[in-house]
Amino acid sequence: MHYAFFYALTFVFIGWRGSTKYLKESYPYLVKKMIWIFLAFLLFIVPAVTEHAKNMYYSFQDGIRAVEYHPRNSSCDVDPEEQKQKISGTINVTNHSQEELKVSVKLIDKEYFAEDLVLKNDQNQNIFTLQPKQEKYLHFNFYIDKNQSKIEGGSMTGPEIKLIEQS
Repeated sequence: MHYAFFYALTFVFIGWRGSTKYLKESYPYLVKKMIWIFLAFLLFIVPAVTEHAKNMYYSFQDGIRAVEYHPRNSSCDVDPEEQKQKISGTINVTNHSQEELKVSVKLIDKEYFAEDLVLKNDQNQNIFTLQPKQEKYLHFNFYIDKNQSKIEGGSMTGPEIKLIEQS
């Protein structure tokens, strides 16, 4: 765990003890409701601040660093065929920058594939265009030799990828 977590936990504990000590005489009803206030704060305020901080972080980035990958919404399927394997799926990314980006996507999952694979769409193109401030699903569909894969077939969620900016 990170030191920041322990610092935050210490500050929460000290703040909790201090507020209950000083408020119990003047505002006893507030001390009784403090746990509910704290839980509401955790449920509503913290996620909103975290989302805002993430968006602010990406707004200061430029180029490929402004692209956010969403592994939970991404998948990759490997289907065996006679001499080849069909690789298909979807990669979900968001371009937070103010400019259009052209990227290629490389599948770098060494557990399943012998070498890195550059993803291609149905038209056999490996460059995807991301518009400014747009979330996009990049669909890919191509074939590889069976010796390039370490698995016979299957499906994975959140494959390991590397985004490469094209000029």
